[in-house]
Amino acid sequence: MGTANSKDGNAKQQHGNAHVKPGGLSALAHNLPGPLSLKEYKSRLATSDGSQTLYFSQSGLKVKYAFVSQRGLYPSAPDKPNQDSLCVHTHYGGDPESAFFGIFDGHGEFGTECSQFAKDKVPENLLNSPHILVQPEKAFRQAMVHTNKQLHRQPKDDVDDSMSGTTAIALLLKNRQAR
Repeated sequence: MGTANSKDGNAKQQHGNAHVKPGGLSALAHNLPGPLSLKEYKSRLATSDGSQTLYFSQSGLKVKYAFVSQRGLYPSAPDKPNQDSLCVHTHYGGDPESAFFGIFDGHGEFGTECSQFAKDKVPENLLNSPHILVQPEKAFRQAMVHTNKQLHRQPKDDVDDSMSGTTAIALLLKNRQAR
């Protein structure tokens, strides 16, 4: 979302290979050379402090989730804030058998504001879609597009999304189905 001047195109995708050693992130942090000490590395993380568990009593579904977000390293702006936002809505739309998960990765000068805007608006717009129950894919697409339009209409003094924006990935769990 955002970046009003963005166009659809044939962008090249590059894929890297990441190898996490036994011991997870802690081992990864200890074994990677780089400009940050372990203390500095850990200070750049936002985590769920372990896995969280949701129970959907009617369906008997148990869902575990966790998150970790690392603030980027910008040598010219060492105190640049983390531009990631996330949300977890249990009992989504008042339904005890539904949950919404969203991850929003801001970029650009106003990336933080863009990701926070999307974090607030995407779940709301999805819930308000007339297609959410029968055509959830269509509802998701419309919610994302509508959120993008809402972001573009924000006063540029608040959020200038001409060169900033956010990517988004979201999941709706409803009646034991991922949408």
